Amino acid sequence: KQQLARLDSKYDQDKIKDPELVYGAIQGMVNAVGDPYTVYFKPKDSQNFSQQISGAFGGIGIEIGMRKNIVTVIAPIKNTPAERAGLRAGDQILKIDNQSTENFGIDDAVDKIRGKVGTVVTLLIYRDGLEKPVVYSIKRETIKIPAVNWTMQDDNTAVLSIYVFNKNVDDEFKKAAREITESNAKRIVLDLRNNPGGL
Repeated sequence: KQQLARLDSKYDQDKIKDPELVYGAIQGMVNAVGDPYTVYFKPKDSQNFSQQISGAFGGIGIEIGMRKNIVTVIAPIKNTPAERAGLRAGDQILKIDNQSTENFGIDDAVDKIRGKVGTVVTLLIYRDGLEKPVVYSIKRETIKIPAVNWTMQDDNTAVLSIYVFNKNVDDEFKKAAREITESNAKRIVLDLRNNPGGL
């Protein structure tokens, strides 16, 4: 508290944001522990992390990426508002709620597209073949990202993919394992490619 008061008295008040100073102090204490797996999240980062590990969030259900420095739909997720609205892989997102995405990164776009369930997000979309961009107004729903999926290959090989280790992975894995056991699979491939980890 003494150091905070000293900073308040020595620096231009407009340049000091007390919450940021507190966050910085907490970050320093956490770093001093010396444990690479102990980290501090600011409130917004904590909210995003909680959504990731729960596997559910308010949104429209699209995977996005950067293509030629343009925020682009990689794929709409099946049975989501985005798919029902007609968004397609390759669609370029030029504006989100009338704000240009020209200088956006992926995190910026995700933060803008996600939001409270029941609210509407407006996207200005351009795709090849359109004469001009089209506006899509899409109501957000609870989007649940599957942690596990499996498919059967022609040679009776079951490919079991685990996309992330979130709160749902145990139950989804058990369900998939039971289904594979009851199928005519002769072998199993466990696919962990591109899995970022998690809990």
